Amino acid sequence: LAYGNPVSPEFFTTFGIRPLAGRLLEPADRRGAAGVVVINQAYARAYLDGENPVGRRIVLGGGAWRPGEIGFVQLGEQTVDQSEIVGVIADIKQGHLQDAVQPAVYIPHEHLTMRKMAVVVRAENDDPAALIPGIRRELEEMDSTIPPVFSVYSDVVAASLARHKLGALVLVVFGLVSLTLAAVGTYGLMSFSVNQRFNEIAVRSAFGAERGNLLQMFVKRALQLAGIGIAVGIAGAIAMRQVMASQLYETSALDPWVLALVPLTMLVVALLASYLPARRASRIDVCTALREN
Repeated sequence: LAYGNPVSPEFFTTFGIRPLAGRLLEPADRRGAAGVVVINQAYARAYLDGENPVGRRIVLGGGAWRPGEIGFVQLGEQTVDQSEIVGVIADIKQGHLQDAVQPAVYIPHEHLTMRKMAVVVRAENDDPAALIPGIRRELEEMDSTIPPVFSVYSDVVAASLARHKLGALVLVVFGLVSLTLAAVGTYGLMSFSVNQRFNEIAVRSAFGAERGNLLQMFVKRALQLAGIGIAVGIAGAIAMRQVMASQLYETSALDPWVLALVPLTMLVVALLASYLPARRASRIDVCTALREN
């Protein structure tokens, strides 16, 4: 089973697709010529057992193909029953960007009688939508009964990613809120710890403890607490990796860069949040503190 894609030779050049092996479809591959097809890497992996695909022949299954997302569809009468594989291209997404790549066969469109077709126009400027009125006029002059539907490529990609972008935005907001709460919590905890250990700090200072040592003591405590939280968070990320994988596109749920940068960010936040209380503790006036307590 493979996706059948009736295309013209210009399909590949329009999308900038190059052959990995063999050649692409050519203008000579028209109706009446020998049947030829181009396949993707997924087809070669699935059905050709690692052999060289170029030159192999495949049977076109009676005109029943699976284009796009709409299951089995009869595109029309075929003019050939068998075709020779003349080229292999890289895998291309057929539907949504997050869908897995499926085996695909690219057939000269003139070998099939189609009831509908899509035309891809590549603009040389940054405003492809500006071409739509002119194309619409040309189509109306050719056949006013044609009901054309236009889509800009960037809009198609955006629509495919819209749900995932919304999910990512929600996660970013929650992440920023969590980061803020972590910073405020660390600051509050360290301030409370300084107040609770006020007498101890005064006594340590009276016996010659240096300010740097006092500062280091509180910062070290904050980093220890942050380390415990990071360990719990990494364990949770590993446990929830299957849930997160469904929200990611071509990114591992256990991406090493993410697993490295997130703990580093939390350590920096803990360090900054604990610095002010620790600095205040290291600058206690010993005489005043002992006199008051």
